[in-house]
Amino acid sequence: MRFKRRYFCVEILFQDDLNQLNKIQWHKLKHTNLAETIHQSIERLYGDLGMASMMPSFSVIYFNSITNLAIMRTSRELKKKFSNLLTFTNKVAQFNVNFRVVHVSGSIKKCKQFLVGFCQNRLNEINENMSNKKDDTNPEYKTEIDMVEKLIEVCEVNDNVFNLK
Repeated sequence: MRFKRRYFCVEILFQDDLNQLNKIQWHKLKHTNLAETIHQSIERLYGDLGMASMMPSFSVIYFNSITNLAIMRTSRELKKKFSNLLTFTNKVAQFNVNFRVVHVSGSIKKCKQFLVGFCQNRLNEINENMSNKKDDTNPEYKTEIDMVEKLIEVCEVNDNVFNLK
C-alpha cells in the first residue's frame, strides 16, 4: 500500500502593516524559515509524540514570498491535526501572521492548477480595480495597466511547473 498524503495550499496573511524595511526582510525568507516555524509549532502544540508522528510526513513543497502562497504536505491521517496546527501558528520569524488554508488536495498537480487559477483571479481583480480608478492623464497608470494585462496573458498561456526537487 502506498503512503497517502494531503497537500495544503496556504495563504500567509500579515497581522501588522509592514514598513518598507520589513518587506525587504520578508522577501529574503525562504521555505526553510516556514518549515522551521511549523516544526516549532508541532513541538509546542503536540509535544514529542506529535513530533514523532508528524515530522516524517511534513514538508514545505512550494513557497513564494511575493504572493505569500505555500504548498505544504502531510499524511492523510494527520490532515485534521495539521489544519489545527496552522490555526494556532501565528509567527514566522519576527512577523505576526495568520495562515489561511485556501485549498486541500490529494495531489500536487491539483494544487498547482488551483494556485495558477487563484493568482489569475487576483490579477483580474487588480486589473478591474485599476480600470475603475481610470486616470488617463497619468503615464504611470498606463504602464501599470499594460503590465497587469501582460501578466494575465502570460498566466493564461504559460503553464509553469513547480520545482519539485
